[in-house]
Amino acid sequence: LLSDSASSDTIFHAIFHHRYALRAALIMFEVAAPTSMLVSVVVKYALWPQSMKGPNGSSGLRRPVALMQHNANIIASVMEVAVLGKIPVRLSEIPFAPMWGILYIFFTWFITHRLVDSGEPQFVYFFFDTTLGPKVNCMVLLSLMT
Repeated sequence: LLSDSASSDTIFHAIFHHRYALRAALIMFEVAAPTSMLVSVVVKYALWPQSMKGPNGSSGLRRPVALMQHNANIIASVMEVAVLGKIPVRLSEIPFAPMWGILYIFFTWFITHRLVDSGEPQFVYFFFDTTLGPKVNCMVLLSLMT
């Protein structure tokens, strides 16, 4: 469908051979790959150990299958980025992934009082809790940027 032999008057040629579309696809890949690795690391080292300490309310995350799925996600991401993808990463585009993560943290802080009808603060993750103090908040932001 998108082969080199396709005629240049197709809609696919017009969309996928546009330089801005290709650049946007590269930037989305450069953000998605590290983000998927970050999610897997957070689940393995922050959420899963915390759920093992908690009550049975987190039984879905306690299953070893959930942890194995996130480990497989790391393996798939590394294989795609390092072995199969061979997509060049421009140094000028490296800041997009940390900026996306910081934007996500600010978004979760923004919706903190909007998640429950009572208006009480409800944090998406325990380590995003702003009542833990500025030291923890700065550590979360810094760990995201590394």
